[in-house]
Amino acid sequence: GAPSWGNGGGNGGGISRMYPRPPSAAVTAVAAATAVEVAGAETGHDGAGNSFIRRVYSELVSLGRDSELLSLPAGPLEAFLAERGAFTTAQQGGALTQAQARHLELLGRLYAAR
Repeated sequence: GAPSWGNGGGNGGGISRMYPRPPSAAVTAVAAATAVEVAGAETGHDGAGNSFIRRVYSELVSLGRDSELLSLPAGPLEAFLAERGAFTTAQQGGALTQAQARHLELLGRLYAAR
């Protein structure tokens, strides 16, 4: 029969295991780089603090892909995690949001891996 996308189909789902479900429109929209990000990736600098790699970092954090995130070069990643984790606020004993605490946890794991 014809290939079945998703879970199931006329063949009891056998073909769906061979052909993974294509990404949804929402995932595709998030994964697509903007024109500024493409230009920044091509030149290595986009004038906005390397927003392309920062977007990659953000997406890996939101997807919970910690091992992939922590396998990237440590220098720029350290700066990103410290900024997003409000490292200075944390040092002063200030309250942190859950997202800031998550970034600091990843920063700690980055330091521990060194």
